Amino acid sequence: MKRLCITILCIVMVLTFAGCRGNWKDNAVAGWDNLANSLSKSQITKDDDLIGERTLSDDDYYTGSYTAECENTDGRDVVFGGASVYEKKLKVTAKVETTSGKATFRIRLGSEVEEHSTDEEGNLELDLELESGNIYVMIDYSEFTGSVEMTCEYSDETSLEI
Repeated sequence: MKRLCITILCIVMVLTFAGCRGNWKDNAVAGWDNLANSLSKSQITKDDDLIGERTLSDDDYYTGSYTAECENTDGRDVVFGGASVYEKKLKVTAKVETTSGKATFRIRLGSEVEEHSTDEEGNLELDLELESGNIYVMIDYSEFTGSVEMTCEYSDETSLEI
């Protein structure tokens, strides 16, 4: 019953966002993207629960900056991301100063997860060309003492894929 109600709500929302004017296909896609992005925010770590501090750049959760000062910290911050019907081209850069433990960067693309570590100097640079769907940038801390500075920004215009 709950699933049926959610499905009906989603259909009504998409039709509402689509409206009767203009290009209904573009309006429907934009409406669905707004709905998907709103629902996907529940996957992002809330500001009050973050190990570090995040500042978002735009109205979405894909770009911004993140800093953390940690002392023997365990846990995960889901810092950036969401669900979208649009392709995203993101550039993730990070600087990690490690005293002890480990900080691992994880990129979730739908059901697949890629793990990335910094180079010997503590730098990380990733260019991500992401298809539509669930996209999240995370940091896993394992008994980590040190600092993390990370930015995530669009590397190119986001394009519409239908």
